[in-house]
Amino acid sequence: MGKMFFNILATFAEFEVDLLRMRTREGMAVARTRTAHVPGSMSDGHQHPYWTIFTQKEPEV
Repeated sequence: MGKMFFNILATFAEFEVDLLRMRTREGMAVARTRTAHVPGSMSDGHQHPYWTIFTQKEPEV
């Protein structure tokens, strides 16, 4: 009886892991489609420090 109970628990645990993997993959795919490559941007979303020198506007006086 105990062996059957642990097999059922293991089945549910495996199902939950599969759901987590599936949701993670779907979320990453959605995130990839939402982001556009901007010249000079790094993979973590920050601007490269040298790129900002050339893209900054002059302050209006």
